[in-house]
Amino acid sequence: MKGIRQILIVLVAAFCLTGCVQSSIGVQFQDQTHGQIVQTVRLTEKLSSLSPSAIDEWIRSLNRQVKGVDGQTKRISNQSLQITIPFNNGADLEKNSTNFLTRSIQSSSKAQRL
Repeated sequence: MKGIRQILIVLVAAFCLTGCVQSSIGVQFQDQTHGQIVQTVRLTEKLSSLSPSAIDEWIRSLNRQVKGVDGQTKRISNQSLQITIPFNNGADLEKNSTNFLTRSIQSSSKAQRL
């Protein structure tokens, strides 16, 4: 039941935020096993028009999630953020990406309750 609820929350959030955030994601390899997941998130004008404090809180939340998987965030511009999550092997890639997504879902769930 909890899993279904989380999926529904993600779908509702995705529907409500359609067009508010543009994102691209890729995997960069340094060698056969080491690399990093790199995601660039860009806020559109629609979301940028929200209060700066709300956007700053969202970015702080994202920073906490990324640090939880030993990653980094870098502010590219006022509207763009780059997320980098390193991995050392296939299992580490799976674990870090799963943990990051789980933290994102939990964060969305908490925001929905507020």
